[in-house]
Amino acid sequence: MRTLRRLRELARRLRGTLGRRRLEKEMDEELRFHLERLAERNLRAGMSPAEARRRARLTFGNLEGTRERGRDEQRSRHLEMLAQDVRYALRLLRRSPVFTAAAVLTLALGIGPSTAVFSVVDGVLLRPLPYPESERLVAIEALGYKGELLHIQEHARTLRTEAVGWPESFDLTGQGDPERVEGVRVTAGAFHLLGVAAALGRTFAAGEDRAGAEPVVLLAHDFWVRRFGRDRAVLERTLTVDGMERRVLGVLPPGLHHPFAAPEVVLPVAMNPADAIEIWSQTAGTLVARLHHESSVQSATRELASFLPAMRASFPWDMPPDHGSGLTLTPLQEFMVGDARPGLLLLGAAVAMVLLIACVNVASLLLARGAARREEAALRASLGATPARVLRQHLTEALVLAGLGAVAGVALARGLLALLLVWLPAEVRVGAIGIDARVLGVTALASVAAAVAIGVLPALKARAFALRAAVGAGGRGATGSGRGRAGGLLVATELAAATVLLLSAGLVLKGFAGLLATDPGFRTEGVVAATVSPPLYRYPSDAALRALHADLIEAVAALPAAEAVALTDRAPFSGRPGGSVFVIEGRPHPASSGGGWPWADLRGGVSPAYFDLLEIPLVAGRTFSAADGAGTERVAVVSRQLAANYWPDGDALGARFTFPGDTAVTEVVGIVEDVRWEDLTGPTPGALYLSMAQWVSRGPVDLLVATDAAPAALRAPLRAAIHRVDDATTLAGVAPLGSWVGASIREPRFTALLLGAFAAVALLLGAVGVYGVMAQAVGQRRREFGVRMALGASHAGVTGMVLREAGALAVAGVGMGTLAGLAAGRLLAGHLHGVAATDPMVFAAVAGSLGAVALTAAWLPARRAARVEPVLALRGE
Repeated sequence: MRTLRRLRELARRLRGTLGRRRLEKEMDEELRFHLERLAERNLRAGMSPAEARRRARLTFGNLEGTRERGRDEQRSRHLEMLAQDVRYALRLLRRSPVFTAAAVLTLALGIGPSTAVFSVVDGVLLRPLPYPESERLVAIEALGYKGELLHIQEHARTLRTEAVGWPESFDLTGQGDPERVEGVRVTAGAFHLLGVAAALGRTFAAGEDRAGAEPVVLLAHDFWVRRFGRDRAVLERTLTVDGMERRVLGVLPPGLHHPFAAPEVVLPVAMNPADAIEIWSQTAGTLVARLHHESSVQSATRELASFLPAMRASFPWDMPPDHGSGLTLTPLQEFMVGDARPGLLLLGAAVAMVLLIACVNVASLLLARGAARREEAALRASLGATPARVLRQHLTEALVLAGLGAVAGVALARGLLALLLVWLPAEVRVGAIGIDARVLGVTALASVAAAVAIGVLPALKARAFALRAAVGAGGRGATGSGRGRAGGLLVATELAAATVLLLSAGLVLKGFAGLLATDPGFRTEGVVAATVSPPLYRYPSDAALRALHADLIEAVAALPAAEAVALTDRAPFSGRPGGSVFVIEGRPHPASSGGGWPWADLRGGVSPAYFDLLEIPLVAGRTFSAADGAGTERVAVVSRQLAANYWPDGDALGARFTFPGDTAVTEVVGIVEDVRWEDLTGPTPGALYLSMAQWVSRGPVDLLVATDAAPAALRAPLRAAIHRVDDATTLAGVAPLGSWVGASIREPRFTALLLGAFAAVALLLGAVGVYGVMAQAVGQRRREFGVRMALGASHAGVTGMVLREAGALAVAGVGMGTLAGLAAGRLLAGHLHGVAATDPMVFAAVAGSLGAVALTAAWLPARRAARVEPVLALRGE
């Protein structure tokens, strides 16, 4: 009740403040009514009209005091004073358009990037996932085989587990042009686990992921709109997906964010619990669990760890004794964001630094402007304004400036956010990202903090001067040295912050430049890559697929722009990693000996022209030829690293091995140089290449074409050539092979580009800050310079003096920033690819650049000081 009464009282006072004219009119009418009643009473007592009115006024008392008490009752005096201060601040800013524009633009450069980056950080890191009770969703790491999933589903009591992440591409045929669509495979209970219902139709039911179930499919909302024009009758259709007719069960809700993909279609995982080879050799995808209410991450982890011995024993072959030892349960959002968290936090720190620099810059402008308003402060003090009133007025001006800067900053943030979403790696977008009420609220708080930061020092200076003026101590030069020290401190702080940001950006950019210069080990220039997906239902046998692959190579090679053509089941940086264990002939079998299994990054099939087209050097032996056909002994080519790993004595050539479950023997006939497959930063893995004619890939294959033509110009001829062979085969991802490599460093590129941009803004603001403070100092010391010139000081001497002062500020600021940068470098370790956190070249370049910028910014004020006419300066002109 007390709170309700207070709210009502506040509302009444606000109405009184906002309806001031109406309040005054009502009070005047009420006072007039009471005076007239008293005068009438006096008239009836026999007084003259004039005497009756005089006595009525005497009886009533002080009219103005009564009015003031009524005003205080009906409105908030503080709110009215705030409104007066805001109106006065706006009038002052209108009279100084250049100052206002400079301050608002500077604040917008700080607030705009901060708002844009915060909206990304908020959408990726801070907002809960768009699933009910998402805090209880966890990802299970180190497990993922179908058999492991089934074992957990059957025995777990602390959690419920489903497979919700198996991204895959599918061929959609039979309804217009064949199309390669992005999809995902999930278990039947995945959407129920996530708490997601279909917008149209239904999701998967129990058992629809088991062998023998009816083939079904779900459509993403955007795909349904694009392909079927919102046709609700789609539920009555069947779609041909990878050659299989599947009934459409439903359409997923719009805006649904799948944890690990942006699918167009969703298929159930196919699991046959009766087939031990299948369920214990095939992955089910990423396992996601929902903890029961009474369970914790720790209890669920202990329970799953207790299952490991039984699960290892269930594999058809001996598993390493440490299989599953890395078992962890990670909050789903953290798992989805992955390595993007440090980069986003780094960008958040960078924009906070830019905002700090912008605030220091505007504080310097307000401090300089306050020097010109000393007479105003003295006049206000002489008219009765208290120092607190002067302080409040200046803080209000800072708040108005920050508000205008925030409005401009939000407008700037909208454009910046569009760029951020283009650069932001798609895999870290776990929710909606935009400038909404939540982001605007944080921006408003940041604006208030900025107002305090830019206004407190100038306001305290104005208050101190008003206090001296009130006691008669407001002389001309009373605060000159104080202002100079304050301005110098602000510039040093600004330069220190700019130094930290430039050092961070320099280190990250140098590391990124090293990434760009990293040799992947194969040719990327003049090579166009694409993914070709034949409809497998048309090619039930390996012989049919071999013939198709040969026909595709022949058809593409006939194009005038094609210089050479190769096929492979997985091209470098295709995003389809794969590996396999193998057994080396003549050595103890790992299944019986308990030793470690040899493992290789498996390139399951490459055509003979592959190595020459990509210019992968041959170290020893030979590569594949047309003679390595289906009826000949299987052959393989290994990388230098794989040969060193398993044949360190140099006897890799001629070595023979088999794969588990396959009796065919493969002989190593060649060794080639190592290449990087998916990562430019880590070590090169050992790779094992097999002949495509002997090892047929039943799935998409990557087409590599050596050409001088642009990918856009080659797309149509490629599609036509492929469709002449098979009109149901799809072509996707036509792009330079270098762009496939570049896609692997999207996150480092995103971080480096933004840090570089923010560092450039910081450098610009730092130059403006030095110029503003030095120009202010020169203006205040014109008389001093005039005296020096009159006493014989040279132009060069005065110029050098001003530049020395600027240099001292630069040394102080850069020195403090360098010390802070040494500490910041340790926090950047995860973003520095091959660069030391104390790289002397970067530190020297940043120090030299900032010093040069500071001296350049001070040059114009220094020249102005050297051109002071002694006579005019001494006269005060």
